Amino acid sequence: MSEFTLDDLFRIISSATGEPLDSASPEELQNTAFGELGVDSLALLETATRVELETGVTIQDSEVPRLECPRSFLDYVTERLKEAV
Repeated sequence: MSEFTLDDLFRIISSATGEPLDSASPEELQNTAFGELGVDSLALLETATRVELETGVTIQDSEVPRLECPRSFLDYVTERLKEAV
């Protein structure tokens, strides 16, 4: 995978949590803390695992708490995808 988008991330988060996120668009929510979006730490770890399976990007469990909002998560994955090229 060469590109990972906010839509990809929100799709994976919704799959990991079992319910859709807020009805607002991903762009409107990209800087909102995961806690405010109703995504707890276990769901975030599950999201990281699913992102790894889908993209091949390894996200260490110790890194997950630092990814505080969708934008930081997306930036982390995008940077790792660029490094892999």
